[in-house]
Amino acid sequence: MTRFGFSIIFLMLLTGFLLAGQRPVLADSTGYRFDSWTSGSALPQNSVYSILQTSDGYLWITTLDGLVRYDGVRFKVFNKINSKGIRSNRFTRLVEDRDKNLWICTEDSGLTRYRDGAFTTFTTEDGLPDNWIYGLRQTEGGELLVRTSKGLARWQDGRFVVLSTDLNSFDSALGYQGRSGALYYRLETTLRRVKDGEVTEYTVPEFSGDDQDRPQLYEDRRGRLWIGTWQQGLYMLEGGTLTRYTTEDGLPSYWVRAFCEDREGVLWLGTPGGGLVRFQDGRFTTYTTRDGLPANHIATIYEDREGTLWAGTSSNGLFRINKQIIKAYLPKGELERKSLYPMIEDRAGNLWMGGDGLFRYKDGTFSYYPPTLDSKTQRVSEPHSIIMGLYEDRDGRIWIGAQDKLISYKDHLFTDESAMLGDSRPWADINVIHRDGQGTLWFGTRDGLIEHKDGKSRYYGTEEGLPDLEIHALLEDRQGALWVGTYGGLVRYHNSQFTSYTESDGLSSNRVRSLYEDREGALWIGTYDGGLDRFKDGRFTRYTTDDGLFSNGVFQILEDDAGNFWMSSNQGIYRVSHRQLNDFAEGKLTRLTSISYGVRDGMRNSECNGGRQPAGFRARDGRLWFPTLNGVVSVDPKGVSSNPLPPPVLIESVLLNRKDIAFNRGMEIPAGQQTLEIQYTGLSLIRSEAIRFRYKIEGLDADWVEAGNRRTAFYSYIPAGEYTFRVIAANADGVWNEEGATISIIVIPPFYQTLWFQGLVIILFLGIVALIYRLRIENLKRAREAQEAFSRRVVSSQEAERKRIAAELHDGLGQSLLVIKNRALIGADLSDSGSSAVEQFKEIESVVSEAITETKKIAYNLRPLHLDRFGLSSALEDMIEKVDSASGIRFSSRIAPLDGLVPKEYEIDLYRVIQESINNIVKHSQASEALIIVDHRGDTLSITIKDDGKGFDDNPETSLFNRRAGLGIASIGERIRLLGGSLEIDSYPRRGTTLKITLPLKGRTDGQS
Repeated sequence: MTRFGFSIIFLMLLTGFLLAGQRPVLADSTGYRFDSWTSGSALPQNSVYSILQTSDGYLWITTLDGLVRYDGVRFKVFNKINSKGIRSNRFTRLVEDRDKNLWICTEDSGLTRYRDGAFTTFTTEDGLPDNWIYGLRQTEGGELLVRTSKGLARWQDGRFVVLSTDLNSFDSALGYQGRSGALYYRLETTLRRVKDGEVTEYTVPEFSGDDQDRPQLYEDRRGRLWIGTWQQGLYMLEGGTLTRYTTEDGLPSYWVRAFCEDREGVLWLGTPGGGLVRFQDGRFTTYTTRDGLPANHIATIYEDREGTLWAGTSSNGLFRINKQIIKAYLPKGELERKSLYPMIEDRAGNLWMGGDGLFRYKDGTFSYYPPTLDSKTQRVSEPHSIIMGLYEDRDGRIWIGAQDKLISYKDHLFTDESAMLGDSRPWADINVIHRDGQGTLWFGTRDGLIEHKDGKSRYYGTEEGLPDLEIHALLEDRQGALWVGTYGGLVRYHNSQFTSYTESDGLSSNRVRSLYEDREGALWIGTYDGGLDRFKDGRFTRYTTDDGLFSNGVFQILEDDAGNFWMSSNQGIYRVSHRQLNDFAEGKLTRLTSISYGVRDGMRNSECNGGRQPAGFRARDGRLWFPTLNGVVSVDPKGVSSNPLPPPVLIESVLLNRKDIAFNRGMEIPAGQQTLEIQYTGLSLIRSEAIRFRYKIEGLDADWVEAGNRRTAFYSYIPAGEYTFRVIAANADGVWNEEGATISIIVIPPFYQTLWFQGLVIILFLGIVALIYRLRIENLKRAREAQEAFSRRVVSSQEAERKRIAAELHDGLGQSLLVIKNRALIGADLSDSGSSAVEQFKEIESVVSEAITETKKIAYNLRPLHLDRFGLSSALEDMIEKVDSASGIRFSSRIAPLDGLVPKEYEIDLYRVIQESINNIVKHSQASEALIIVDHRGDTLSITIKDDGKGFDDNPETSLFNRRAGLGIASIGERIRLLGGSLEIDSYPRRGTTLKITLPLKGRTDGQS
């Protein structure tokens, strides 16, 4: 070692001894933090005499210039100007009855009630003996008792009833009801206790003081009665024994005015002028303005449902009492150095810290070893060396990485070890030091990685595989691989090979500042600006502020016994559940809950230091230590209590187009609204700013809207319909109130969207459709009637023409032929027998006879004269008889009397239908037999025409429906349609054909179609 090195060591040791004994400055030596609010910040006035948390979760505070409601974030003041029903702003005491009415005592203006958002003040006009209210109590039976300056009254049936006006009797005393249910009354030197009908009296001193300064009674969980007096000390009654405590026992004052026993059994006392007093294990501890209290005049103390203590002062407002889990330490004196970086705890329990020099903290005392001393003055000159890295190896040697040298410390001796790093490459700023399982020392510097093994050093830079030269973290995992955190990414060194991981591989940021391996072997990577990463099974999972992380800076990762990760950043220290982080990575959770700690929690400065390792450590006692820009802090994770209570959620107001509207029973929004603003709150008074909200309008929003800590929901437009607005909240520990708060919303549609209008439109539309349909039907009906009329005219014209031709054939041609026949017969008679003329006349007579027969046949087919002469039934029978005799098919018939049933003009149509059907049988059926039945029943005429012929085949060319085969079925169908009837055909190949014709008789006799 060089002479210069020994000189440095000697000077450092000398300085250490010279500067040892400097006591640290603690940010808070009381273990409690006091947050205060005054008229300069939130309150209307600084005299706070009563504090109460109502069943809905709000904290109410009385002042002498208004009533205050607090939700953990916002203070709201109610006074006679902004709240109808309030007559005085001077409020003193609070009581909530079992019906959730809040009663507020005023100094001289009666009693005010708050119910359903409205205030009502009761005075002597409502039965009170006087408007000066001295006390208020609700009995076990639910009765409200009020003590005034002129007597005692009871609330009954909407007004007050005077019970007693005698101020000097037990009957006129309001009394105090303890948590055991016992009632205590005091009169002069007698204290009366009433419990379960049993009365016990105790003799007590005659306490001085008027009504404003009367003794205060308080019963604790053990049943002890405490009596706070004015200028006479504190009394405790237990088992009939009265014990007095004075300033000689540790009380700061003889006047005790307020009591509160917290859930841990600690009794808190408030004194006017002496401060706040903590009584535990028989010992009094006093906190005053010297300990951070805003004032020493304590008027009231209250514990809320989450265990937070609140206190009101007579002249300095409200303050909150919180346990301090963070303690700050800062060396003081001339050699004070605020900014510290690496920290370790050695095996002897000493805390070592690096900054502008080296610090050791042991038994509450700091020792300081400066980097450079002036040999003449023994004072610190401009430092040229800053401590960057600290490490204790398995041999108990402490390695100190400085800005320009490497130093070791063991057995109270500092040694300059810079030479062991070699001089083949320049190096500076040893940020991190680590000794692996093989005994190799690794040094991470600003200029690369140095390996020291077997007395030799080896340098690794970018040419050897590092992505960047600036190294800030080293960690050896359980497989023996060395992980290196650089400002160019993450590196794994194993089997002499470097493997790099960067942002392109899924790393959230290349600026790696800290590394931690958990029990499951997962690697956790803290970055400077990209949040936290987990590397497991070859996959990165990133966590950022977008996922609920408090900060994207992770300078150090420490895990406590409860499984919480504690991380440091530029914005403070924060914790996240290790289980939540894993659940997030596995997709079981979509958002993290992180709890932050800063100046308000005991830190002198919330900015933590990192990048030089270790940037914090976990001590043997479980405390966590972090370096900051202003000293170091220790965190006691055991002092952190999880809040299991989900926060009550309330909707405070609704604004429509920026105007308040009522919403207690739901709300109706008219059509054409512009903006809807819903203000809500979550009532957890522990880290209220960390409460998170989600809301949605059921029926409109597909999923929850993540509102963070925002307490207002905005909607620019909501379509017409019925909805439910729901908001839920989680406390700072992530416990959700899944039920939340709801309000029903009915958006009234514009008239054109209302049911009646839509119904009217539908009716109108249906009416138009019906009208169009009716017109269409009428048109079709008229068209059909016109077509039928035309068809009828055509048929009638045809029949008339046939009749005319038949008549002309019969009366004209037939008569002429008959004349020719007769002349031929005469000619034959006059001619000589045997002559050729006779033969000629006979030939002419024979041809003429045939012509007459054919003429009659044609005339009959054109118009059967039998129909006109003998009627329809006879004509049908005659036709069937003739077909039977001439066709070779046996026709049989049953013809009912039809005369008079069918109008004359339709008889020919019916006749033609049957005639054409018989013709089809003769021409096409190849039948041997046929049957025609004509019958009628009531208003219906039925015709059945049946044969045993071949029936219809599948060939359309020979089908009876083929118009080219003759008149056919189409003609029959047309005539039946004109007659208003129906036709059914039943036919199978080789099984014959049956025609069933049905005709209506009703209306046909009067000529209707």
